[in-house]
Amino acid sequence: MKAKPPAVRVLFRVMFGVGKFFSKAFKVRLGKVLFKSAARELGLLKLRSFISGGGPMAKEIIDGREALGHLPRAQAGAMRDAGLSHHAREDP
Repeated sequence: MKAKPPAVRVLFRVMFGVGKFFSKAFKVRLGKVLFKSAARELGLLKLRSFISGGGPMAKEIIDGREALGHLPRAQAGAMRDAGLSHHAREDP
């Protein structure tokens, strides 16, 4: 975006803000319409899921994905405290 003219950057920020507002206030994925051409270029039109692991996801990433029209389906935390994920039994 830094290489784009100032008017394009301002328009992007306005569209991003509108998408974020509608996502938060009404759970409407307006960003899918506003950013359809960008999503097409990035190959996101067929994106069905997005999984992140290894640590908490930054709020800016979550907000950005919501503004683009991708609402989170599930979030989990502290999975390391959820119990055993596997157990190897030693033979005597």
